[in-house]
Formats: sequence, structure tokens, C-alpha cells
Amino acid sequence: MGYQLSRKRLIRSISTISIIYLIVQSMIIYFDDTDLSRSLWLEHKNVKELIKAGTPERSSITPIAKAISNQHFWILRFYLLITIILTFYYRQKDIEKYTRYKCFTLSVIIILIAVSGVLTWSLKILVGKPRPFTNLTEHIPFALSMKYHSFPSGHTTETFSYIIPYIYYRNNKYLISIVFFCGILISFLRIILSYHYITDVIFGIYLTSLFGYIICYLCEKRIKTHFS
Repeated sequence: MGYQLSRKRLIRSISTISIIYLIVQSMIIYFDDTDLSRSLWLEHKNVKELIKAGTPERSSITPIAKAISNQHFWILRFYLLITIILTFYYRQKDIEKYTRYKCFTLSVIIILIAVSGVLTWSLKILVGKPRPFTNLTEHIPFALSMKYHSFPSGHTTETFSYIIPYIYYRNNKYLISIVFFCGILISFLRIILSYHYITDVIFGIYLTSLFGYIICYLCEKRIKTHFS
């Protein structure tokens, strides 16, 4: 029970830290603090130049970074397929494992559809924020061009659609640490590759952590009520 509470506290902490980071970001923009922006790599008027200066677009790391950033979805989807198979496998064999796998599978699918799908893409279109690699500077709300779909990071919300339920339902704290680290790595590769600003990634983590926690809680409560 104690570890279950600490896992839930971890998700709440991720959400809290993310929103604090976004508040600090807003203050930096408001007070026009270039020095602090540079030291914390936060967004500012010259953020495009700051990011491009550290982007290894022509270096040897680029193919590796792009491969990790773009191909990790197959691993995540394969993992989801395995949990779906295990859910059906344990249906008549082990009620405890069946409940756990069902909670996880249902939570991931709902978060993918609701948060990573509907909510993320609605915000992308509504905000119309240009990506760092473009020469564009103004937001164009309701833009359909991918060049204006920087905020929030879809790679981040989809990745954490798997990670938040994993943190919520699993018991191995070492594996949770590894999975969380991999999620952070994948998300921040999007900044290194100049596809997203840091706030796009931070807000994606916050969005998925907040709604993911609520969805996991509701799924767990509904399924356990069904079996009680």
C-alpha cells in the first residue's frame, strides 16, 4: 500500500514540477530576462537561435537521435499488444493478474485516444505555434500545416501515455526509474533535433501526467468495483 501511494505521489509530483516550470517560463518571458533564459535553456525571443546553436543537425549523433525519436513507437505499440494478449490469457486463469493487465491496457488506450490524440492535436491546431526549425515567428491559430504544430509535443504525450499507467500500476521501482528515464530522453531528443521548444515537452509531460493519473484512477476504481 505504501509503495502504491508513493507511485501516485510521483505522478502528482511530475505534474506539479511541470506546472512550476511553466510558470517560471512565463515570468522569464514577461520580464524579458535573456540571461536566465540562456542559463536554463528556456524560451525567449532569441530561443530559436539558442536551440539551433546546439542542434547537431549535421553531426554523427543526428541519425541515432532521429532513430530513437521516431522508431520507439513500435516498441511501445508492441508492448501494448503484449499486455492485451496477457489480459485475455489471464481472464480465466488469474483474476489478480487479469485485473492488473486490464487496468493498464484500458488506461493506455483511453489516454492515447483522449490525451495524446484528441486533446494534443486540438491544442496544436488551436495554438498554431511554429516549430523551432522553421523561420516562422508568429503563432497562427487553427493552422493545419505541421510547421505550426509545435505545442504541445505529440511524441511526449504519446510516450507518457504508456509511462504514466506503467508508473501507476507496476511495483518494480527500478524498472519504473528506467522507463521514466527513457521517456524523458525520448521527449528531450525532440528539443535537440529542433522539432520542439522545451515548453512543448514540459507541457506534454504535465498534460499526460495530470489526465493520465485521473484516467488510471477511474479505470482502476471501475474495474475493481466490478470484481468486488
